[in-house]
Amino acid sequence: MSLLAEVGTQLGNNLSSFPTVGLAWTSKPIADFDAEVPAALYYLSSIQSEASPYNTETIQPGDYEITVLLVCAVDALESLLIELNAAMVGFQPTGAFEAFEHVSGNALDINQSVIWWRSVYAARNYHEG
Repeated sequence: MSLLAEVGTQLGNNLSSFPTVGLAWTSKPIADFDAEVPAALYYLSSIQSEASPYNTETIQPGDYEITVLLVCAVDALESLLIELNAAMVGFQPTGAFEAFEHVSGNALDINQSVIWWRSVYAARNYHEG
């Protein structure tokens, strides 16, 4: 199973307050957002690789970052962030991944009473060449 599929399953099974959970179709706030809120839209946002620390084989460490866009009412943000963090922090995908940790979070936009929030999570992976 792919990393994104595993993240989707994890979020779908653990975000009971979110009627919309799925792959992101945008990385920026949009005014005509027509999905039901609160929504959690996720995507693979970056991979930061490092050189292999070994001389005899290539095992390259790298951090895989998953971004989750949270779209919700401003006054619901704090409680929904608790639910999102509980689903992602400590989640360990199959394969050579460590558990996800929270990296950052910030508001992207507020339009009337709806906020677009970005939370970034990272898990270390050890790719063998």
